[in-house]
Amino acid sequence: QGQAVSYAVAVTTLPVTSAITGTTPVCPNATGVIYSVTNTAGSTYNWAVPAGASITAGQGTNQITVSFGAAGNGTVTVTETGTCGAGNAVTYNVVISAPAAPVVVSPLTYCQNNVALPLTATGISLLWYSTAVGGIGNAAAPIPSTLVAITTDYFVTQTIAGCESPMATITVVINPVPIVIVTSPTICNGAIATMTASGAASYSWSAGATTSGATTATASPAATSSYTVTGTSLGCFATAVSTVTVNYPPIIAVNFPAICNGQSATLTATGNATSYLWSTGATTSSITVSPVTTTSYTITGTTSGCSNSVVSTVTVNSIPVVMVNSQTVCAGTSAVLTATGAATYLWNTGSVSNSIIVTPDSTTTYTVTGTTTGCSSTATGTITVNAMPVANFTPPLTTNVLSPTVNFINLSTNALVWNWDFGDIYSTNNISSLKNPSHEYSQIGTYCVVLTASNGSCVDSAMHCFLLEGVFTFYIPNAFSPNGDGQNDEFFGVGESITSYQITIFDRWGNQVFYGDTLNKHWDGTYMGRVVQEDVYVYIINLKDNHNDDHKYLGSVTVLH
Repeated sequence: QGQAVSYAVAVTTLPVTSAITGTTPVCPNATGVIYSVTNTAGSTYNWAVPAGASITAGQGTNQITVSFGAAGNGTVTVTETGTCGAGNAVTYNVVISAPAAPVVVSPLTYCQNNVALPLTATGISLLWYSTAVGGIGNAAAPIPSTLVAITTDYFVTQTIAGCESPMATITVVINPVPIVIVTSPTICNGAIATMTASGAASYSWSAGATTSGATTATASPAATSSYTVTGTSLGCFATAVSTVTVNYPPIIAVNFPAICNGQSATLTATGNATSYLWSTGATTSSITVSPVTTTSYTITGTTSGCSNSVVSTVTVNSIPVVMVNSQTVCAGTSAVLTATGAATYLWNTGSVSNSIIVTPDSTTTYTVTGTTTGCSSTATGTITVNAMPVANFTPPLTTNVLSPTVNFINLSTNALVWNWDFGDIYSTNNISSLKNPSHEYSQIGTYCVVLTASNGSCVDSAMHCFLLEGVFTFYIPNAFSPNGDGQNDEFFGVGESITSYQITIFDRWGNQVFYGDTLNKHWDGTYMGRVVQEDVYVYIINLKDNHNDDHKYLGSVTVLH
């Protein structure tokens, strides 16, 4: 057995690390947080921190300084290594506890140039930041600017128990105010105006305007009127005013002339129109036309784009066809001139009737103007005056049956034709056209001879009467027989050139049995209704001849049965 050799062995144990001391909970993003264990001489220490945290100092020693991020909970671990090796890892649970972010309302919307209020959040010890990372918080709440249409984020935290919460974001949107443009139409009275808006997303119109589309509205005011349109985009609105100018059609008056066929008429429009257009194409206010029949013309007047039309009718009246007769008359006689074809008349004599009576001394022409509905024409009538013949002849002397032929001497002047009427109803040759004729009369009596002298159209006549006397004679019988046999039944006398006559008959005793005062009164042989007896009777006859000489006859007559 060998000799024992001995070696002194020092037996050491693995390190036993003390518990970790430090802060928990910690605030997110906390820095300078210290964690440590009891130091053992000769030992080294290996630390581990939660994700998001970092060891800023002391790694390998029994004490470290840690900076945390915003990560959630984690574990701080340390492993101590001594001379015999590494001991068991010691852990320390770290709670990263941050207060909740302040309660905010986001987004906030403003319209450009509106008044903005300071931002608000619900929390404790608020701090406001202009950036999401870094920066220095400001306890004063910012007031957003609305001058420019822009979207801006604002950040706010709250601090509770020394821990600052995560940032809450308030997005402030500054929407642009729409620039609303609207048309201002001009219409004529009675028309419908369409107003069109632009520059916004939607529109509303004031009373009186009727929405007719997404961007349009209509109105029909009686006078110039204004309408307000409100345009809205992204909650922001602006207004614009549309003025609908109402113009009125011009007032036009036009004449209605009447002309005679073949004449011209001037049509004149008056009123407040600034331009004119006739149906003829003329653009003047007055035109001259020459229609052949009654015709209507339309004129359209325009003022400020509004038009009005009226119709003028030119009445074309026919010129009357006036006719008047002509006559040939004899000097000293009257003539009637009659005009026809018109409604009214005017003669150069001054007369206004359709017919006039004239007695010219010589051939004369008369003019008449006839008028119908204002249109006139003239006509003439001529009165041709022929010389008047003067009929005359030598009246015959008184003659008798012993000289029955009368020679007529013609004393007429201005005559070419003669017609004689001898006034002899007993003759078959009672007329003659000789200038100086002769005629034989067969009966006693008064004859009126008429001479008609003419020169073709003018006639004159003359009349002279003469007496054809008989030679005075008287006869009376001396007997008669009133017996009714139709022969010599009456007693009477006969004669020529007797102008008055009376007969008285007496019987033998002086009694008057008959009286007659004309040759036509005959005695029928009766007395007091009875036939007288046969006897001799006495008569007395008194008479006058055509020279008014008296004749007396005394005699007797025998009555026989």
